[in-house]
Amino acid sequence: MIFNQAYSQSEYGYLNVDCGGDGGSIDDNNIRWSADYGFAKQGYKKTIDKSINDNYPMKTLREFPYMNKNCYILPAFIQQKYLLRAGFFYGNYDGLSRPPIFDLQFDANSWTTVFTSNDQPVFYEAVIIAKWHNISVCLQRTRQDDVPFISTLQIMQLLPGMYTNMKNDHALFKEYRLNFGSNQTVSYPDDKYGRIWEPAPKNNYKDITADFQTLLSTVNDDPPNAAMRTAIQSESPSDPILLSFNLTEFARPLYIALYFTEVSKLNPRQNRTFDIYISGQDFNLQLSPVYQKCNEVHGYVVPTPGMSKIILSLVPSENSNMPPILNAMELFTVSETVSSGTAPQDVFGLGLITHFSSRLSQWSGDPCLPVPFDWIACNQDNPSRITALYLANSDILFISNISDMQALQIIDLQNNSLLSVPSFIWDLPNLKSINLAYNDIRGTVPESIVEREVSLNITGTNLIVIEPKKKSHKGLIIGLSVAAGIALIGIAAFVFICICRNGERKFLRQRN
Repeated sequence: MIFNQAYSQSEYGYLNVDCGGDGGSIDDNNIRWSADYGFAKQGYKKTIDKSINDNYPMKTLREFPYMNKNCYILPAFIQQKYLLRAGFFYGNYDGLSRPPIFDLQFDANSWTTVFTSNDQPVFYEAVIIAKWHNISVCLQRTRQDDVPFISTLQIMQLLPGMYTNMKNDHALFKEYRLNFGSNQTVSYPDDKYGRIWEPAPKNNYKDITADFQTLLSTVNDDPPNAAMRTAIQSESPSDPILLSFNLTEFARPLYIALYFTEVSKLNPRQNRTFDIYISGQDFNLQLSPVYQKCNEVHGYVVPTPGMSKIILSLVPSENSNMPPILNAMELFTVSETVSSGTAPQDVFGLGLITHFSSRLSQWSGDPCLPVPFDWIACNQDNPSRITALYLANSDILFISNISDMQALQIIDLQNNSLLSVPSFIWDLPNLKSINLAYNDIRGTVPESIVEREVSLNITGTNLIVIEPKKKSHKGLIIGLSVAAGIALIGIAAFVFICICRNGERKFLRQRN
């Protein structure tokens, strides 16, 4: 669902969350911001000192001093593309003058490491494809003394045709989105999708401006007119444009999109044609921008080992008598393969458990990936399965049916308020250890648990262990006794016969 008026509040189209704020306000760009109530389960609202920053919405934030993983859950349509933008402004809100460092995640995947600043907001962007009816954006504590926080969170649905070369099993993490030939930032409402086009760093090239206001035609990725009306060109028709861009991720593939338009009508004798190279890689394309029409060149670039920057080269062709030109560009790092996350049956089962525990009900996001919750363990299967539940002291009163969590090997339920153990717990096929100590549980432990040699702790309970019945040897003993009796009779008869025959021989010798 895309709205003509971008950033209108909608359930699945555009959503702008003022983290820690009251919401309902409109900023200087006419963007309406919503409170984060209902999107995050816990955390504490904090305010930046007005003397440091009084610009809405970066003057508020939500911090998460407890639990290692805290998530915002945003609504989405399955298989739709979204642009996510997370904003962070520390502003010394806690008086410690120690900007925290922590990890940012989406769904079951790593996104980036967040480096916050005392006096400058930082933003991170990703283009992703929703796998479910929601998207989770999570903050992962990586340093004991650093408290994660977030100031703003935005989700903008993109048209299906945008970034068409993007692979379904990868995400794109923004490195650069630049507007050349201008010192102005281009954003909403000029870009109706909410993208922000920053002015390119100053260089040795000439700034030029188009003699038109709007494009006659554009491309699927639809750069804004305001970004396409300005450009840079080299000073001489024979000089190339050479631009260098530092990379934050050295080993990952890159996705680049370059945007061009001719800024004025050329006479028949003028020809602007050039070749495009990325760090020496030839795009095998000779480009001649068309007046008032957007041209886009995009593709993947595989960095060489140790490459810490890329160099964009726009080289005039032999028959060109006009210098190369560049209007705008986007550069993304390509994510690793997007994970499918924890097995759905395990996620469902875990939800049933947390529903009956006030202490665990605050958890959200993928349980296993990219880092497991503190109180579970997972395997490395695809999808990942939960293998252990460490639920001691979790105020659990009742366990719903988790029989589908069949990879479970360890269950620790000590010191809760359980009154019984559901039968399906005993039947979990891979169960190796279960701790039920100090629960007011009555009943019996089935003999199958003893037979399977499952480690069992029932200290402080009223459970009775049913010992497996010993196999009866009565029939065997009787059988052996009968056989022994028959054997003795046979031996006695043999001895008797031998004695009789011996006596007979003596009697015959006496007669003779």
